[in-house]
Amino acid sequence: MNQPVATHYIIFLLALGLGPFLIVYGYKWLVLPLRIKRKQTLLLTPQMQPTRVEELTPETRQFLGAMIRAFAAEGFDVGTNVLLPNLIPSSQAVQVLLVNRATGDEAIVYGTFVRHTRTLVFGISSKFLAGQSVDTYSIPSVGVLPRNPAADGLVVPWVKEVATLAELHRRRLRKLGREKDARKPVPVEGALDCLRQHHADACEWMVRCGYWYADKEGRVLRYTLKGAYLSAWKVLEPIKSMRLRRRDRIARRAWAELEMDRWQPPVTATADAAQVVGSPGAAHESPPQDVTYEVALRDGELRVDRRGNAIIVRLGRPSRSEVLAGERVRLLFMTVIAVGLGRFAWNMWLMYRIFGTLTWRIMRTPKVFRIWLVVGTVYLLWDLGWLGWKVSRKPLPMSVTATPAGLTYQHAPMRPHSGRIARDQIDGMFIGLRRLGIFRRTYALLLVCYDGRRLLLLSAPKKQALEDAVAAIKRGLGMAVEKPVESK
Repeated sequence: MNQPVATHYIIFLLALGLGPFLIVYGYKWLVLPLRIKRKQTLLLTPQMQPTRVEELTPETRQFLGAMIRAFAAEGFDVGTNVLLPNLIPSSQAVQVLLVNRATGDEAIVYGTFVRHTRTLVFGISSKFLAGQSVDTYSIPSVGVLPRNPAADGLVVPWVKEVATLAELHRRRLRKLGREKDARKPVPVEGALDCLRQHHADACEWMVRCGYWYADKEGRVLRYTLKGAYLSAWKVLEPIKSMRLRRRDRIARRAWAELEMDRWQPPVTATADAAQVVGSPGAAHESPPQDVTYEVALRDGELRVDRRGNAIIVRLGRPSRSEVLAGERVRLLFMTVIAVGLGRFAWNMWLMYRIFGTLTWRIMRTPKVFRIWLVVGTVYLLWDLGWLGWKVSRKPLPMSVTATPAGLTYQHAPMRPHSGRIARDQIDGMFIGLRRLGIFRRTYALLLVCYDGRRLLLLSAPKKQALEDAVAAIKRGLGMAVEKPVESK
């Protein structure tokens, strides 16, 4: 084989091997921000309507109820409780503004819901007359906007108790020497206007950062090219995990400087915190004892069962013969590599029979061809091992058990194949294309945690099966709005 032909062959093999990775990462880092820029909008003057209980998920009702009671114990009264439909497209948000009339501090409790993701947040803010503020929040996720110099903010995602957050905020004010500074007053009947002003201030900062701009009609904000790319990149791995670790280091340092590790919350506050959604104690509730029951299901067949307050989702996986049939393209590619290696080995055997040694032949083989020989052999052995491991696995159905405490999964398609996730650790669930084949597609249900972990829970050849599975899991977690049963 002459060297130009071998070089083209190597380039062809590299294109086949690296092409899918370049396409996937090129889409995530270059194309996805453009799609976000085109679709994402934010209302400048959102509609704020009174919150109705039936419009909230069980998780949100429990969270808001526990938070309002805990803030009341710290001297905060509810100023307004509003629902913001379509703040951004296909989303819903609920906000509760509370005011401590003795100190003038404000507390905010809100939840945002976008498709299969939700975020529950609470915090305390001291807004002063000169325009500065001191903010202390418990936010599990990480933001994308630059820090506002007028706001001295601290995020402590591990804090679940209002009493702990309130004590931390008081110590921060005391350290800054602003404990007795006058706050901006919140009129008794003007809490809703105050909430609208907070939204307007946030929108103004988003525009000043250069991340958003107002459209010609002045109704919505849209991403700038800079804002779309920076916002998307900041939530992609590994940048997201790096930013989370940096945020936690700053928070832990401030926590230690204020000696919060020596402080213990009152007993009543601890009891209230146990009622908060996804509290650490609730994360260890045992799942139903019969979740290990194995049931025969066809590939992509979904079965949903209820056991008390738990919903068990089982999804069939392909048999060994179906696994091999789905890897026909890989097998063909492996055959091409094996034929090339076999031909080379046959030529080497003939030369050995003629010359009695292989040294002369190997030394005169083009270097690029020897590289191909090594790469092709490693690739073939790797694929044979991977395919053998995949076929040797018993095709047990994938199982996810969802309860208000969290979820337990078994026989997941990728490692770890089993485990538990508390509900307060769940950022969202996404359905995406796992594999694009010539003859069939495979979709995957991906669970994203606030700490950056991504777990592949389920996979199926039909997207609708995963949509039904997500709906069932959300019902079990209490993250879906319960529709009232209409009487006939």
